[in-house]
Amino acid sequence: MLDDDQEDEVARARGCAEPSRQHQAHTSHGSETSTGCQELVDNLLRTVPSASLLPPPGLPVRLTYEDLSLHQALRRLLPPSLDVPASFETVGHLAHLNLRAEVLPYKHLIAQVVLDKNRKRLQTVVNKVGEIGSTFRVLPLEVIGGKKDTCVRVKESGAWFEFDYAQVYWNSRLQGEHARIIDLVVSEGREGGRAGAAVERVDDTGDSPPVVVWDVFAGVGPFALPLAVRGCQVYANDLNPESYRYLCHNAALNKVPLSFPSVPPSSPSSLPLSLPDAKGSSARAAATPSSSALPRAPRSSSPRPPHLVPYNQDGRDFLRALAREKKPADHILMNLPALALSFLDVFSEEEGREGGKGGMEGPRVAREGGGSKKRDGKRFLFGYLGGKEVVVHVYAFSKAEDGARDVVVRAASALGVEVERLEGGKEAGRVRVRHVRDVAPNKQMLCLSFPLDLVLLGSNGGEEHEGKAGKGGSNTARGPPGRKGRGEGLSVP
Repeated sequence: MLDDDQEDEVARARGCAEPSRQHQAHTSHGSETSTGCQELVDNLLRTVPSASLLPPPGLPVRLTYEDLSLHQALRRLLPPSLDVPASFETVGHLAHLNLRAEVLPYKHLIAQVVLDKNRKRLQTVVNKVGEIGSTFRVLPLEVIGGKKDTCVRVKESGAWFEFDYAQVYWNSRLQGEHARIIDLVVSEGREGGRAGAAVERVDDTGDSPPVVVWDVFAGVGPFALPLAVRGCQVYANDLNPESYRYLCHNAALNKVPLSFPSVPPSSPSSLPLSLPDAKGSSARAAATPSSSALPRAPRSSSPRPPHLVPYNQDGRDFLRALAREKKPADHILMNLPALALSFLDVFSEEEGREGGKGGMEGPRVAREGGGSKKRDGKRFLFGYLGGKEVVVHVYAFSKAEDGARDVVVRAASALGVEVERLEGGKEAGRVRVRHVRDVAPNKQMLCLSFPLDLVLLGSNGGEEHEGKAGKGGSNTARGPPGRKGRGEGLSVP
């Protein structure tokens, strides 16, 4: 059967083929016209298939492996009883999978499909074979597909990073959190500098000094380097020698002014000093971390200090080193969710007795209060920061139903202060507990932000702090007139 359009076409052709008798009688070339139209009709009928040859509605299409999505291909290749891997992390040219035990027999097949479906951007597939259990936060990985190359190049927050993914910690899922903190710190600088400068000072140019950040667990620098690129003064530390090595390398890669401290690395004898070039190759260098073997970022012609000072120390030792030198601070970042809360005890240590008995007595004195510079002839290591609105951002995991409350209680215990002090800070809008992400079912990652002032009340906050907070120990410390105190705005959502 012909459809309506085809019938209309035939009808029009037939009309041309059967002119009126009057037209035939008065047209000298009528026979020629009739012949031409008949040929048109015959040609049309030959090209239009008969009803028996027309395909049924819904023309079938043959799909090949190339036409299937990653999920569709895996669904057809894996046994129906198995769950298809839903997602994976991408780091440069590398795909990081967390395969469950039941699909491990098919790991190489899965890796090949991942590579086939991402040919333009992925070259290596790795699978996590255990939990992060080492001191250096290194993921145990196995290459299950593609090139055996775990040295990657990544751009995040406007900075380039090169590192060996198998030797350092990196989590692309934290990119949003990195950007949030970076924007918070940088916007503070744009709004007129530090709201309650830890040490009131003006540089040789007469300008306000940059915002100062202490990054206690810096890794390869996802917080530290973008902040330094934007002009912040950053003291960055990581215990992992490989992370320290790539932190220095990435500073040079991003042309960040760099200076090495006098403090030696934690393990000079074992510190690897081969630094990869932009193509991933490396050259061995037998030298100390402060030698010319490490790539040096160009030093600024400005009299301001270098933008990045890298350390390779335990977190507490790093904080103590800065405190002994009375380094200023505006923000202290502690991104080690599994352990960071336990490191908060360092802020209650007594000067000259760090890491020993003073570290245990510090919380007791902090609870007693008093607001004096000295108590029983003792000074507190971080007391010089009292009344200066230094904000601590500490990350933690929690499996509790009320994760925010759980983190506050654990932080207060480590700091040696009453829970009510941090809870009061929440009510005053100076303490914030923020949900970062869900790590696993019933396990979340949170960020607690609080002014160090709340901890130093009653220790070595000193007369200066009493002048701002009052002898009653008010939780409200103010910055310079006309500017918003840094602790303000840290309210709980």
